[in-house]
Amino acid sequence: MPQLRRGLQALVIGGAMLAPVTSALAAPQRSPSLQELYLQNTQTGASMAGNLTFSYRSAGRLVRHSCPIYRCAYRVPSNAVVTLSQSPLNPNKYRFKTWRIQALGAAKAQIFKKPRVLVVMSTGYTATAVYTAVKH
Repeated sequence: MPQLRRGLQALVIGGAMLAPVTSALAAPQRSPSLQELYLQNTQTGASMAGNLTFSYRSAGRLVRHSCPIYRCAYRVPSNAVVTLSQSPLNPNKYRFKTWRIQALGAAKAQIFKKPRVLVVMSTGYTATAVYTAVKH
C-alpha cells in the first residue's frame, strides 16, 4: 500500500535537486524502456527567454540535447538521471526564476528555484523554465 501513495518527493544532492516525481495514486506498473520529456521555454513575444539543455548517461556515454524552440519533445531511458539546465539568452532582459516540473497526467507541478535540476525519469515529465523580465 505505501507504494500506491508516493507523494511528490525531492532530494537535494550537491546543490542540485533530484526530483523523482510520481503521481500520488499511481499503481505500480512495468516501466517502459523510454519516457517522454517535454522542455518548455518562457516565450517572450516572438523570441525565447532562455537556452534549455539536458543531459543524461546511456550505455556509458553522455547524451546531451538543446531545445532551440518554445517546446521540444524527447524520449529518455526510464530511470535515467537527467540534468536540466538553462541560461538566459539575454541576461540584461530576462532573469531565471524557476523550473516547473510536472509529471504527465499529474494535477500539480513541483517548483525548483535552482538553475540546474536533476530529475529521475520514473515517468514522463514536462519541465518549464520560467523567466522574469529584468526591471531597469
